[in-house]
Amino acid sequence: MKRIYILAAAALALFSCIAKTEDDTVSKATDYFDAWLKINYPEAREHGMGVYVIEDTPGTGPYWDSTYIFTTYTATSLDGTVSYTGKEDMAKQIGTYKSSNYYGPVVLTTGESLCYAGIEAILGGEGTAGKLPKMRVGGTRKAVIPSWLMTTSRYDTEADYFKHESTTAAAIYTIHLTGQFEDLTRWEKDSLAAYVERHFPGTESATFSEDIEAEDSGFYFITDYV
Repeated sequence: MKRIYILAAAALALFSCIAKTEDDTVSKATDYFDAWLKINYPEAREHGMGVYVIEDTPGTGPYWDSTYIFTTYTATSLDGTVSYTGKEDMAKQIGTYKSSNYYGPVVLTTGESLCYAGIEAILGGEGTAGKLPKMRVGGTRKAVIPSWLMTTSRYDTEADYFKHESTTAAAIYTIHLTGQFEDLTRWEKDSLAAYVERHFPGTESATFSEDIEAEDSGFYFITDYV
């Protein structure tokens, strides 16, 4: 009987140790994040499940309500390292500029499995984790995204995000919303047409099929150009 008691006590101790370790993992992540915020952005305001807005410049265009957005953004780690920027001047400033790189707005697809929950939280709206007011086209928002929202999965509560916490580290995102659209193919064709008109004025689109109108084909032939 005594031996059984000892084994049961050992099992209980092991279980307690495991549970404490799991709790400590979440606790350490949140404690570090909270301490970092207090030191670097003590006035930052929390929205929803842990997104903290640092700067918010409202736009004057339509509210975000599309699957595809056109944005120039910068991503920075908590230690200040810039992991990505679409701004040419910033790339030159930090010494990462390359003439072969593209700088400017890029297409970002929103939605589960396609976009970090934290980024959608910055964009705002009741259907997102952060529940911020929706951004408007032309606006810029800078916010700190905790590690548990650096996931493409979607959950209903903060506890669920903690339970499935991402291995991606917390980051600071500055998002400038320059446009939005629903039809990606149409946008690509319109963008190509605008580019051709700007750089090769007078060039007409072509088609390989009688069933497709030339202006809808997306093909342009440029010959004998000097």
